Amino acid sequence: MARQARSEATRRKILDAAVELFNDAGYASTGLGDIIERAELTKGALYYHFDSKEALATAVIEDATATVFQAVGGLRSSGAPAMENLIHLSFVVGDLIVDDAIVRTGSALMRTLGEFSDVAVHTYLTLGELICALARAASDEGDLRAGVDPDAAGELFVSAYLGIELLSIGNAAGQDMTARLTRGWSVLLPAIAAEEALPYFVEFVNRESDLRRRHHTP
Repeated sequence: MARQARSEATRRKILDAAVELFNDAGYASTGLGDIIERAELTKGALYYHFDSKEALATAVIEDATATVFQAVGGLRSSGAPAMENLIHLSFVVGDLIVDDAIVRTGSALMRTLGEFSDVAVHTYLTLGELICALARAASDEGDLRAGVDPDAAGELFVSAYLGIELLSIGNAAGQDMTARLTRGWSVLLPAIAAEEALPYFVEFVNRESDLRRRHHTP
């Protein structure tokens, strides 16, 4: 058990060093030698756990994905209105981008590796399925505007969220996610929400936003 604990601690040390360097210098500019030096480990210790930089990146993506799905996996079965769950999901994942370096780095790596990473493709597909299922449920509940295709709305949500995340990570290291999400919903909701439900969901977005502003205010 002690050996297993030491092995996991070493693996975590390597991943933490990789995340720091991928954030500081970028994935392309970071070499395995840089990671070994930052982690203060031997080459053998690194290669025992990871045989390439790509394997390291995949492990970061896997850890990030597991954290995201743990945070949002129960939303499909939540008793709250599906549109609320869609809005809440965006802010919950946004919180992870702000507060969790592995999630933030994993998200950036998914875009960097894109089609070359099976884990990244699976993550995008699984999140897309969850979001489209919530959009269909919102339609069934009467909270989507008449004539709006729920699958198209779900796809639009995914595209809008990923664009917001990309801009936030690129321009502010993820720290302005709440503000960007709030602005994004102010445009998206009037286009997809039923007219009679719109004021309620606008207020719900504002509550989600206010909670996070208070949380991050010193």
